[in-house]
Amino acid sequence: MSETRRVYVYQDRCPEGTAKLAGALAKAIPNMQPLVRNCVSHFAKKGPDGKVAPDYADLAACHKSAAKALAEQGLVVIQTVTILDAGDTALNTQLLHSSGEWISSVMPIKASTSDPQKYAAAVTYARRTAYCAIVGLAADDDDDGSVAQAAADKVSVDEEARIEKLLAKAIDEAKTPEKRAEVIARAEKGVQAKQLTGSALQRLIARADVAVKAAIQAKGVPA
Repeated sequence: MSETRRVYVYQDRCPEGTAKLAGALAKAIPNMQPLVRNCVSHFAKKGPDGKVAPDYADLAACHKSAAKALAEQGLVVIQTVTILDAGDTALNTQLLHSSGEWISSVMPIKASTSDPQKYAAAVTYARRTAYCAIVGLAADDDDDGSVAQAAADKVSVDEEARIEKLLAKAIDEAKTPEKRAEVIARAEKGVQAKQLTGSALQRLIARADVAVKAAIQAKGVPA
């Protein structure tokens, strides 16, 4: 993979097509349980009662929300970590169907393996983000590994809304998964430039994922 800075890239699809997978996922999504926020991040805010409420769902909660509904439709998610040519690492996420159909994605992990604790946190963050995106769950906002989110309060709210709207339009108008991936890469640069927050980036990733699924279903999902 040449561009290791891309946050979420659809890299491959099953050569035989994904009609059966898309049909199974369409049946699984309505049966997924609500994603319950059960953890408190460094950016959690106090509520009116003065208490800090959980503001994101951990990886186990994501699995609990979706795994049973996926399994009932013959779907499973497999995630592995791979070493790239440049020595960086990336998370590979595959959504597989019992028919043999699959889709996959690659998410670079921006953390040094010399610090095991930080690296493990970055892997967990990547796994949760990619898992939620590939199965259609709404990812919660947190800070397990995103340095960019530390500057979220410095981002202009109005400017962020304008940029996010433009990028969302570009995702909707993109004709191919590769074009949508390019938009996500632009969004990541916006986070690095402190023009977008991490939560805005996650919304755009989820939007791109929905657009891909819609395109798959438009080709004909069996009854």
